[in-house]
Amino acid sequence: MTIEFRTNEYRFAHGHTPRGYGNWAFFFHPSRRIEDAFWVWGMYSEAKKTARVEAKRRDVEEVFVGS
Repeated sequence: MTIEFRTNEYRFAHGHTPRGYGNWAFFFHPSRRIEDAFWVWGMYSEAKKTARVEAKRRDVEEVFVGS
């Protein structure tokens, strides 16, 4: 299963692609309700790996990046 990470909204809000250290919010449904966020603290590259595992567990192919 290929999992796509959508960063358009993050890039629009911050002016650059997601990177670095922080508290990352990943959404597995297009509604992106804050109460449904999957939060990961750390480097974006490591947080993305954690979100990929969670996406597979939830059987979704599209993850929306927020923060």
